[in-house]
Amino acid sequence: MSKKILFCVLNWGLGHATRSIPVIEKLIDEGHQLHIASDGEALDILKKAFPQLTAYELPAYNIKYAKHGVFWWALLLQIPKMTLVMIREKNALKPWQQKEGFDWIISDNRLGCRHAKAHNIFISHQLTIKGGLIGYAATCIHRQIIKKHQALWIPDDENLRLSGALSSWKKNPLPTKWLGRLSRVPDPIPGLSKKYDAMILLSGPEPQRSILEKWLLDKLCKEFENIVCIRGRHAAPIKTTNQVRLIPFAQPEEIAQLLSESKRLYCRSGYSTIMDIHPYDIDVTLIPTPGQSEQEYLAEYHKDRSEYSVIHQP
Repeated sequence: MSKKILFCVLNWGLGHATRSIPVIEKLIDEGHQLHIASDGEALDILKKAFPQLTAYELPAYNIKYAKHGVFWWALLLQIPKMTLVMIREKNALKPWQQKEGFDWIISDNRLGCRHAKAHNIFISHQLTIKGGLIGYAATCIHRQIIKKHQALWIPDDENLRLSGALSSWKKNPLPTKWLGRLSRVPDPIPGLSKKYDAMILLSGPEPQRSILEKWLLDKLCKEFENIVCIRGRHAAPIKTTNQVRLIPFAQPEEIAQLLSESKRLYCRSGYSTIMDIHPYDIDVTLIPTPGQSEQEYLAEYHKDRSEYSVIHQP
């Protein structure tokens, strides 16, 4: 039976938006009527992918990574702002729900996007948050929010477990669906020559995105002759030098081509990035965001599986 669905996506880097697109496409193919909601670059990506859908703008979380120090401490300081945004999300949804009468509200990590008159579904792989006592407290808070929904969808394959222990929840009380590995990046393209010595794939909030870009370019320009860098910034112009090709933002097909043409890849150990690059037979080096316990865990988890190398940003 066709449902009218509001699909809400967190704007935190580009990963939530890009991983949500295959889910939205599948729901449309199944005959459901979709509306989309987000903010910032995530909303821009969704509107470009689905220009035919009604789009709503949600209030921005504007979460900032610290330049130095532990990620979770920086996040804790922003809890009052996040709580205010959650309230604003709920208030924003009220007139939309009253007008449209959504059957389902699906939230990819938008903590306040649910309504009492809808079937509320939460999408997350972060069911266990790493980070010692702070991570334990964050896990308890996050699970309490998830429990306010009627179903949980996990963006991972139950057997493949790219998310490792992050998607574990022994006493999960909700009906749960495993969505499989979600990625818009096509499979590797066979037969392409390796024209780049190194590829850099950047993502995530500022200022850490820019810090990593500068550090990696300074480091790799001393080691390799041909480098391509996808900056993850829409506004930046395309620049090319004899040594480095800089691309502001690449479409999935171009990312697949560049991955297939590169000998090695340097990128963050964000979960969406790991889902994107998993099928590629390429020398991968992961660089977790300093103090970001999830990325640090995923980097070591995939290193232990003998898949990737790990270096740490100074």
